[in-house]
Amino acid sequence: MFDRIAPRYDLLNRLLSLGTDLSWRRRALDLARLGESGRALDVGTGTGDFALALLARSPRSATVSGVDISPGMLQIAERRAAKVGVGARYERLIASVATGPEVSGSVVPSSAVVLSGGEAWSYVQESDEVLTRRRVDLGRPVSQGYFQASGFMPGEHVVVAGAGLLLAREIGGGAEAD
Repeated sequence: MFDRIAPRYDLLNRLLSLGTDLSWRRRALDLARLGESGRALDVGTGTGDFALALLARSPRSATVSGVDISPGMLQIAERRAAKVGVGARYERLIASVATGPEVSGSVVPSSAVVLSGGEAWSYVQESDEVLTRRRVDLGRPVSQGYFQASGFMPGEHVVVAGAGLLLAREIGGGAEAD
């Protein structure tokens, strides 16, 4: 449904809420503060209104990850982010709806996975100076990555650019990106 209405979603939201969406968004923005290198997660990001407004009032080092179930909404959010020049600071992820028994874990983005010697690896930034290599289970692919039931914690910073170079330096070559 949201993919079909994505081009008109913001207008419909304003009309159906009688404009109250603007006041709650303003209030939420007043409460949300991102400092230098701050990160936020916008669940149900839709067309990106809140995420983009938050980035506009945040330091240039701050980032927002927006998650939504609608690829159509995320396409609009991507265009808007590019138009206002914050595309690199606004990561958009498609959420998958799981069926069956409840599971918990993390998704490691495909861009963070490097292969070497038949194994898959990712690096997690533990501090400004420490990167830790962790094994990635490729057995549960999901949209844009691999589900990990253990070994990765929500909120950890996974290296998504340069992981292949890190592994090559660590083991002396032979690594390739997923």
